[in-house]
Amino acid sequence: MRSIFPISGSIKSGLASLAVWSLLAGTANAGITPENVLERMRKALGTPPAGLQAGWTLEGTGEAFRMPARFSVSREGDARFSVSISTAVYQIAREVDAHGGTERNGWDGMAPQAPARTRELAPDALARTRATSIFLPFTGTLQPLANAKLDPEEVDGRKAYRIAIKDGSTLFIDAKSFLPFRRDYPAHWDEGAAVSTSRFEDYRKVGGAQLPFRIRDAAPDNSKQSVLITVSSYQPLGTKLPPVARVSTAPVAVSLDVAPSRLFKEHDFLVSDSSWEINPAWAISYPATETFTLDLLLDEADGRWVEPVSATAYLETKGTPFRTIAFSSEELKTVRRTVLSRYSGKAPVSVFRHHFTTPIPVDVDAIRYEMTVRDPRGQTATVSRTFPVTVYDQKTPLIFPIKGNFMAISAHDHDDPSHKDDFGQWGAYDIVALGPRFELLNNPMSVPKNADVYTFEKEIIAPGAGTIVAMRDGVPDDTPADLLMQGMSDPVHAMPGNWIMIDHGNGEVSFFCHLRQGSLRVKTGQKIRQGEVIALLGGSQTTGYPHLHYQLQTNANLMRTDGLPARFDNIELAFPAPGAKVSIPKYGYYLRTTDTTKEAK
Repeated sequence: MRSIFPISGSIKSGLASLAVWSLLAGTANAGITPENVLERMRKALGTPPAGLQAGWTLEGTGEAFRMPARFSVSREGDARFSVSISTAVYQIAREVDAHGGTERNGWDGMAPQAPARTRELAPDALARTRATSIFLPFTGTLQPLANAKLDPEEVDGRKAYRIAIKDGSTLFIDAKSFLPFRRDYPAHWDEGAAVSTSRFEDYRKVGGAQLPFRIRDAAPDNSKQSVLITVSSYQPLGTKLPPVARVSTAPVAVSLDVAPSRLFKEHDFLVSDSSWEINPAWAISYPATETFTLDLLLDEADGRWVEPVSATAYLETKGTPFRTIAFSSEELKTVRRTVLSRYSGKAPVSVFRHHFTTPIPVDVDAIRYEMTVRDPRGQTATVSRTFPVTVYDQKTPLIFPIKGNFMAISAHDHDDPSHKDDFGQWGAYDIVALGPRFELLNNPMSVPKNADVYTFEKEIIAPGAGTIVAMRDGVPDDTPADLLMQGMSDPVHAMPGNWIMIDHGNGEVSFFCHLRQGSLRVKTGQKIRQGEVIALLGGSQTTGYPHLHYQLQTNANLMRTDGLPARFDNIELAFPAPGAKVSIPKYGYYLRTTDTTKEAK
């Protein structure tokens, strides 16, 4: 059919040109396959110097776990890999070859005299280390998953080719420079299977190759954190890396321990000093129960990795089993978690977290735990140990460190995940002060500032008499949680922001964190009375909002201590059962202190 609109000669010429361009573009794209892109990537990366092809070492600085860090990474062939990360708090070194890997931890910033501990890498950690060890694109074999045509797509703000690799990872290659800038790879962490991301930036010429001088990857033990390496140099490997030291071939020798070092149970009622079977808030009859959490530390004498085969927990009362609980190997895998040995000074091969709830009248006073394990060679070993379980006998009468209305937004309920990965924080509270009508904000804003929160500049009082044994001031308020990366000279002591410790005697020390810069009203060595104002609450080194972190602990070490449950004499429920006495605050309830005009003792 003839068009009713005549086409001029110039338009005809333009359409012809567009048709030719489209044809040429289509012809060009028709040849873009994963193999083509990888080949162009190899050409863009170039050929590294012969010395680097045989093996290389990079030195660099950057960030690890929100702290300044030094890095040393070496690679030899496709399997031998070595990495060292050093911060002001601790050191970690991993060695991997075709047969396995080890991890060595040292705590130079916290306890210089503490010996480093070498452990065999757990299978998940070994797999992650091997995956991340090919962050340099010219190492390892990259085989595309399919020979399909590719179109550039928008990725991280740039046009890129997305290529699925047979090892399960995905490589992203810049469509203009053909340099790889990102790699996603599957990994298994405590939270389950997840996709981790490596990023490569700031390519520079080294000999005949382009190498990334800025690399970001997941942290060794936490997928939610990352390490950032700013490379200072790539050097040929001076000498061959020695084989990874094999673990002992002696019979497997395992042992059990707990962290904290004592197990304390708590009543599950909000009104937790009674054995009531009537919940005072709703007057409904419930079984009177108490709960305790067991962080079981499994260790092997030579640091060898062992898999749990089975376990049995015997909950005992006066030496008689009340309940027997059997765990299969699959169940044990679900409660096993990464060993966070950065600050605690503990480095077992595994940690298993259990929760137990029992009727109060039964009075369970011990748990006997028996576990059978197997090493990769098939050797098995069985270990058993009994741990006392008690209600903590607090020695110091305490009043709550904030007066008036408040809420515990994180408390030591057994199912509260906060404060559980640092053994010294067991029993810790995060507290926010509330207004006269239990408001959180005194000036509601879409994006509130510290001054808009009732908690900010609230007076902090000494919960009990004692002596100021340690403190820290000088950390600015209203700063992000990665303050440690902003030039603090003592990141270890700046982690909790500004803080105070009061030694009450009898192995009980109160620890207050996130205090207002310049508001501390005490000095080290000063004697303090109960109820005396010691500081104002601030926003130093918090996770986004002003709150008081309070914990009772066994000694004045910053992070090498056991957390303790804390009970207070002057708390009551404000709603829904006003006046009901509360000694151990549970999170999420409207609470208030009593006798706020009581004179300091």
